[in-house]
Amino acid sequence: MKSWARTPSTMIAVSLLSLLAQGAARVTVAQSAAGPPVPPNHRYHHTPKVEVFLGYSYFRSVPTLAAGNRMVDLNGGDASIAVNFSSHLAIVGDFGGYDDSQLLLTGTSVNEPRTVGSSGTVYTYLGGPRLSFRKPHRVSLFTQVLVGGVRASAVSIAGCSVIPCTPLPAQDSFALTAGGGVDVRLTHHIAIRPIQAEYMMTRFSSVPAGNSASQNDLRLSAGLVFLFGGRDPVIPPPPPPVVVPPPAPEVVKVYAPPTLTCSANPSSLMIGDTSIITANGVSPDNRPLTYSYGATAGQVAGTASTATLSTAGVAAGTITVTCNVVDDKGGAVSQTASVTVIAPPAPTLPTTSSLCSVSFERDSHRPTRVDNEGKACLDDIALNLQRSSDSRLALVGNAGGTERGGKTHATDRAANTKAYLVKEKGIDPSRISIYTGPQDGKTVSATLIPSGATLDLNGDTPVDEGAIKARSHL
Repeated sequence: MKSWARTPSTMIAVSLLSLLAQGAARVTVAQSAAGPPVPPNHRYHHTPKVEVFLGYSYFRSVPTLAAGNRMVDLNGGDASIAVNFSSHLAIVGDFGGYDDSQLLLTGTSVNEPRTVGSSGTVYTYLGGPRLSFRKPHRVSLFTQVLVGGVRASAVSIAGCSVIPCTPLPAQDSFALTAGGGVDVRLTHHIAIRPIQAEYMMTRFSSVPAGNSASQNDLRLSAGLVFLFGGRDPVIPPPPPPVVVPPPAPEVVKVYAPPTLTCSANPSSLMIGDTSIITANGVSPDNRPLTYSYGATAGQVAGTASTATLSTAGVAAGTITVTCNVVDDKGGAVSQTASVTVIAPPAPTLPTTSSLCSVSFERDSHRPTRVDNEGKACLDDIALNLQRSSDSRLALVGNAGGTERGGKTHATDRAANTKAYLVKEKGIDPSRISIYTGPQDGKTVSATLIPSGATLDLNGDTPVDEGAIKARSHL
């Protein structure tokens, strides 16, 4: 079994590159004579009608020694013509030619593998669609799928004197490529294609077995692209000069300051009460307004059109409240309102009241005994004490001016009166105080003392109840 490989042939590559350089020079001269250059922003934007590629091409099999693969390592040239139907879609015809100069003989169990000189050619003819991605700048990308065939001539061994001297016969095979490339425009009509990389599948029959199989190859190409036809880019006319009108004279608007009224409700109040302060501000130019307040006494709280004046802890008199308003342009105005603070009246203190008096004139034999008329009086006094549970009672015993033992009788009369109220009427003894008075008369006067009231003794003398023993003649 033999397989063969081919090494680079530089003569074809040098001749092809020389031809490409001459063509590029002719197109450049023709473009220079045509007129002024297209502005950079539009030079690369148009889509040519026809694109012709000429360049170097290299074949490499994958893997190297696949069965039946005759295109192991080839060098040659590639040419293609693409007709663009739009800026993206084109139909491509591709033609390639490759030469070989060496043949690899794999050898047998007897002969070692060796490389010998050879001669032969391979031609490819392919066609299919291309999809391009163009942008208004130098670089454009494309991808394509081509189908066609490969024609491989018979390969002869150089200087051969032993039969067979043609180990590989001429063969034709189906071929398919898929890949893409990059074009970089140099001028309006010339671009360089630095790389075109494609996968190629062939269907050569294995020699000498004759079995048909698929071979996988890599094709790399590079060269120049010549662009023909298509619409030239439309160069927009220069924009008209911009006429800047002179600035309009600046009009300085003078804003009128706001107006303000200030009032207090109520305007007269007691110490500790509050008054509502109302500030009514108006801007003639409808500017936003900000309020603030001040007072000669007390505290003013609020930042809107109403505020509250507190008079807690102030002295009686007149408080001047100042209302302030300012707009966003700095216009300000102030007004005042007066609030009269009145001291509350002094609290009315409760006073004592005199109740009925108990007389001891009717019984000269028992001058300190409380009789029935006296008890009736004491019943009324008990009712008063029961109605006013926090009141106290003062009983003042008196004696006649010529009465023998008058001071003792006066003390006993007060003590017996209290004893009746405590024992008969259930009055708390701590609520009753007894005294002796300077009045002339055999009586006991009763004085009701409300809570908070003060008793005016007027010469009355408190009785030490612990030092006497009441003699009650009921």
